[in-house]
Amino acid sequence: MYKVGLELELKPVSGVTREQILDSIRAKGININYQGYNHDVISSWKAVSDSSVYGGFEIVSPPLAGMPRIEREVSLICEAVKGMAKVDRQCGFHLHVDVLNKYWAKRRVNVSNRAGKLKAIDSKPVRLFCAKLLKNYAYFQPVIDAIVAPSRRVLESHAYNNQIQDEWANITDAQLKMYSEDKGMISPPRGLDESQRYNVINFVSLSKYGTVEFRQFQGTLNATKIVNWVKLMERFVARTADRKYKNQDCRSYPISVDGMCDFLGFGASQRRVRGWVRDRVAQNGFEAIAATQIQQNSVCADPTYGTAQYDVELHMANDEVLHRRIRAYMNQCQEYHSEMSTIQIRNIVVNWNGGLDYIIDNHNLVHGVNWEDIRHRLETRIIL
Repeated sequence: MYKVGLELELKPVSGVTREQILDSIRAKGININYQGYNHDVISSWKAVSDSSVYGGFEIVSPPLAGMPRIEREVSLICEAVKGMAKVDRQCGFHLHVDVLNKYWAKRRVNVSNRAGKLKAIDSKPVRLFCAKLLKNYAYFQPVIDAIVAPSRRVLESHAYNNQIQDEWANITDAQLKMYSEDKGMISPPRGLDESQRYNVINFVSLSKYGTVEFRQFQGTLNATKIVNWVKLMERFVARTADRKYKNQDCRSYPISVDGMCDFLGFGASQRRVRGWVRDRVAQNGFEAIAATQIQQNSVCADPTYGTAQYDVELHMANDEVLHRRIRAYMNQCQEYHSEMSTIQIRNIVVNWNGGLDYIIDNHNLVHGVNWEDIRHRLETRIIL
């Protein structure tokens, strides 16, 4: 999966100090310190001041990879602050997803400095990614609005939560191609001033941190909400970027919970995510969007080709570490004129440390992954 960074805005309850909250978090085994006002990326959690949260502050994670770690650390922090901190309408939960460090984005460019980042985000793959991400998010904006609190819906027109312009939801393939190739078009990700970092999707952070920032979710100290939002937004990035799905059009899916989850690939193995989304949407009064539907165009609707298998292939193509390992094994087999082993391919994927939360349920691989078919698809270059 893509690396992510979490920013949780909160306020101490009456009689509780910031340092008491941080001490409680440290007692759970999380290394965290207060650092005043800064935007430095460090290897541990930190607390920073935030002028937009009167009387409160912000807890910021280091870059995190792998849902097991994210779930564990988020759960520990939420347990630690329970009864000591609160959130209100001023508070938000912002999520950064690391894009420029993925192999498809940096393309032999050193993105460790600003000049390299600017060069990378001017490339065709990144420009196309940004345009498609705006399209996908804007198309499903009604569903996303139904998930979040009323104060965070784009129709409320909050200064720190500006909506995507409507035309992005209906951009054509020809327009996407033109935008990606014509660097004279000053639109995301280049040509943005500082004020535009307050959009629901912030591309200004690309040139600073190499990340796309999702800003729409409300402040929360609920671990389930935090983790599920991370899964949703990370999948928006992965499905938008992954070349395997370059011809997948969001407009082939209904604007509903099932349509969005089908588009993002949340099937039987991710029933907890889909169920959480449906419950929130229904509880917020959007029964029509929450209603169960059958999407014939969805990969989830195909009984002969399970969602778990699509998840495996998604990670093979889109995760840099797993991609390299599979490629190295394929090259080794080619060098020694040997056939690829189905068991070896399965072992590489299953033992890979990161991202397999998409295909693991109760620590058992979900039925529906045809490893022999994956081997054949690798041999014939359908995958990778």
